[in-house]
Amino acid sequence: MTTMEAKHIIEHIRTQLNKASASGIQYIEVSALLAFLSELERAAPAATEDVKFQHESQLAFHRSQHEASLEMFRSVIDAGRTALKTCILINGGAAIALLAFIGNLYSKGNVSIAPGLTSALIHFSIGVFLAGLTSGFTYLAQGCFHRNRIKMGEIFNWIGISFVVFAYFLFLVGIFEAHCSFLTQPK
Repeated sequence: MTTMEAKHIIEHIRTQLNKASASGIQYIEVSALLAFLSELERAAPAATEDVKFQHESQLAFHRSQHEASLEMFRSVIDAGRTALKTCILINGGAAIALLAFIGNLYSKGNVSIAPGLTSALIHFSIGVFLAGLTSGFTYLAQGCFHRNRIKMGEIFNWIGISFVVFAYFLFLVGIFEAHCSFLTQPK
């Protein structure tokens, strides 16, 4: 018998005794008390089953809540991973394309390259670097979360998120600079 079952039984007996006392009964015959306890004993297995069912129901609810929380965490991790890969891909691809273009201009003897192209290359390269740093900060954040240093983990996480957002911004700036340098080139 668990503590909760014993408390429930004692509370039930106390309630019945209070009812008897309220109706004016001052003494209880032993045979009546034994009959009451026998009736209570017959009802006990049903009450125990109810308690077990309620416990299993609550356990199933908490399991489902935990699984939903775990799935949400996994989806956040996947979304972050996708954002990071995309950031590396677009900034790295733009830097490589711009390097190839500048290399092609050099090979044709055109040594005057628009300053906007080199500035765009720098922005794309910094974007790739920030994405790389974000991987490191993600590692640090997960290490802190694992060691229950939640506040530190959140700080590292927000730094990483900020770096990715800033790397996307640098991509836009690089595109704008490259575009402007093509517009100002003599034809």
